[in-house]
Amino acid sequence: MSPTEQRAKNFAWKAKAPAIVRAIVLVALAALVFGIIAAYFNSRSKPQFTLRPEEARLSKELTAEVANYQRTETKDGLPLYSVKADIAKTFADEHQELENVEFRLYGKEGEVSETLTAGRVIYIPKPEKDFTAFLRENVVIKARDGLEVRTESIAYERSSNTAESDAPVQFNRGNLTGQSEKATLNLTAETLDLIGTVEFDIDGTGGVRTASIRAGSAVFDRPQAMATFANFVNVNAVSANKSTTELSAPRVIAFMNAVDGEKVTPKSFKAFEGVNIVSKTTTSGSSTVSATEAAFDVAEDKFELNGNVRIETGPNASRANITAANALYFRNAGEFTLTDTQIVRPAERIAGDKLDGKLYADNSIRDVVVRGNAIAKQETTERIVEIAGGEMNASFSQGGSIANANAVSDVKLVVVPNKAVSYSRATLTAQKGVGVNFRGNGDIDKARADGRAKLVLDPPSGSPDAAVRTISAETLRTAFRPNGKDIASAEAVGSANLTVDPVSSGLNIYRTVVNAPRMDCEFYSSGNNARLCTAATKAAVVRSPKFSAPSRGEQKMNADRFIARFEESTGQLERIEASGSARFVELDRNATAREFSFTQSDQVVRLRGGEPTVWDSRARARAGEIDWDTKGNRSYLRGRVSTTFYNVRNFGNSAPFTSGNDPVFLTSERAEFDHANESGLYTGNARAWQQSNYVRADSLFIDQKNGQMKGEGGVQSQLSRTRIRRGSSDVTVPVVASAKGIFYDRYERILKYRENVDIRQGTDRITASVVDVLLTESGDVAQTVAENSVNITQPGRRASGDWAQYTAADESVVLRGRPAVVSDSEAGSTQGSQISYSMRDRRAVSNGRTDAGGNGRSRTVYPVKPGE
Repeated sequence: MSPTEQRAKNFAWKAKAPAIVRAIVLVALAALVFGIIAAYFNSRSKPQFTLRPEEARLSKELTAEVANYQRTETKDGLPLYSVKADIAKTFADEHQELENVEFRLYGKEGEVSETLTAGRVIYIPKPEKDFTAFLRENVVIKARDGLEVRTESIAYERSSNTAESDAPVQFNRGNLTGQSEKATLNLTAETLDLIGTVEFDIDGTGGVRTASIRAGSAVFDRPQAMATFANFVNVNAVSANKSTTELSAPRVIAFMNAVDGEKVTPKSFKAFEGVNIVSKTTTSGSSTVSATEAAFDVAEDKFELNGNVRIETGPNASRANITAANALYFRNAGEFTLTDTQIVRPAERIAGDKLDGKLYADNSIRDVVVRGNAIAKQETTERIVEIAGGEMNASFSQGGSIANANAVSDVKLVVVPNKAVSYSRATLTAQKGVGVNFRGNGDIDKARADGRAKLVLDPPSGSPDAAVRTISAETLRTAFRPNGKDIASAEAVGSANLTVDPVSSGLNIYRTVVNAPRMDCEFYSSGNNARLCTAATKAAVVRSPKFSAPSRGEQKMNADRFIARFEESTGQLERIEASGSARFVELDRNATAREFSFTQSDQVVRLRGGEPTVWDSRARARAGEIDWDTKGNRSYLRGRVSTTFYNVRNFGNSAPFTSGNDPVFLTSERAEFDHANESGLYTGNARAWQQSNYVRADSLFIDQKNGQMKGEGGVQSQLSRTRIRRGSSDVTVPVVASAKGIFYDRYERILKYRENVDIRQGTDRITASVVDVLLTESGDVAQTVAENSVNITQPGRRASGDWAQYTAADESVVLRGRPAVVSDSEAGSTQGSQISYSMRDRRAVSNGRTDAGGNGRSRTVYPVKPGE
């Protein structure tokens, strides 16, 4: 090859240099613009450029020197590049040294695309049209799209199509300026490496007022349209509204759109291995973000954070600390999505498997929707409120206070006493959902629960006399007092249920259950203790003893309406008031009235209105008022008392009523029953009867267990009958008696009359102070014994004495006295210490028997009939 051909070859390579530099400039421009968000890439160690040994042995033998040197290389009639130099020196090995050099690179149409200027250039030709070019001193590269690069040294290697700068590099293009300590460009792979203290500064791009990026290194990949920044990447941006954003990460990848005019627009960014972002605004304060990885989509203005995400945002008064496994944030829309997350705000916490939310303009939380293991918690010095469910949504006021929260699927709302505050723990659960409204200051206002909702009020710890109260229904509405901690009222609608379960057990302690279609409860002013609950429309109450005993059974109550009142300190049931077709049942005992009340302290059922009635399998009683002492197992009846025993056996055979299957009736003004001892006291015009048999008294005491009856004051009775001969036939006549007192014992079968006794059987009459009537098993008179001032009268006959015994079988009387006297208008009179007298044949016999001290004499007077 001739020297001329060799020089032409060298100049051809030199002509290609401008095109190579132009490509480098364009690639550098695109890579640098995408430094708005930082990331890191492992530092790539780049050795400082030095000549290779063979290049260091360049010839020093000068063969030519030309001043004002100019040369243009062409191909197919079009220029490739041109070079101008004040001085061009050519050496024996054909390398050239140029001074004050300008390269012009031309495009495909022959237009100038880039210019390169330098103080000195060394051009070294290589075989196969390769060459190496070194540009030194004030190296300036100007690209046709406006990029300008300045450095003190560039080395270009044609064989690898790479250019390296071992000197600091500065660049600018429109709104972009930057620098690095070194740079390497691979024009074949279209990659650019920036090494050592990489700096980017951007002004006024897409709403960004200023932005600066600092990194240890940067790599731009033109085919992939992305740039990677590494080694302690830091991004600072100031927006048009003076808000600032600072991002730091070990590695950041920027993806870009195509070059558009003077600006290169970013498409998306990704940051890795420990991302930190701090954003500050003039209105909402600062926000900080950290994550293992972060991504940003420019068009959608979307951030995606992955791995150990932590966000702190919002005004100081309502600042939120957010942790999550992953996060998605649409900045323009103010929307975000979090997974495996929790949001912690002053006195509040929200957590769940997935959370979608919206923000106000000041970055404070406006709405959230939580799915999977959702939970929201609010805490004050006095109470903790916690709501949990399968899914939940919540809204917040712009001032930061929670406005409402709604949860669905097996929801639980808990209001827990905090620290030493003494009031009941309230737990609200529901199968479908719970909705909670809050006041402006964040305190609970109202709560609604649907789907077999349940409100449980647990007593404060250390309250052995307290009770657990449970209210349940298809729907529960709970209203709180202005302090947000105390329940004011609760409405239970749809199969409502109230359960009062005492903590301790005992003989007179019951578990109470109230059921009704609807229930309304009012609470005491503090302590979350119900004051009263009203159950309406065919309500029912069941009280079950917590300690079994023979006399204690399940108490069942029914009424159109119930009011349950509670003791404030313990929450125990204090009083039940029933109205409208009220009924009370315990074991075999029943009670009905228009209304009744039940007090826990004395466990008395007070039946009023509508003819109160009590009954069991043996008897029924009515009165104007009935008090049933379930604890003492007694009943008190007042006003028009009426009792019916279904048969005499149920009556205990306590009176000589003989009809076994007919009912026994008792009436009085008042009555008192002792159910345990099976006895009853009737007072005030008391009367007992069966068919035509009866007994009246001021008071009657019936002892069913022992088969006894006792009457006192104004006794009148017709309790037996006797058979007497009338002519040739026997007739049965009733025995009617009056006295001051009466007593009967079923085992003795004796009717005992006391004081002012007056007994009549047909036309016969016996008066005495004391009379005992012995009855047969059929209730007939077998024998009558009278004592003290005994008088017996029949038509035309009269007998008197101190003692008399009447035998019904032969209608005979044994009469004793001092003396005993029998007077007969036809048979005359007889007197003596003892007289046997036949009332049937009117014959009297004095048997002269006397008591000690008597004279034993008898006297008989026979009347003389006229004409004898």
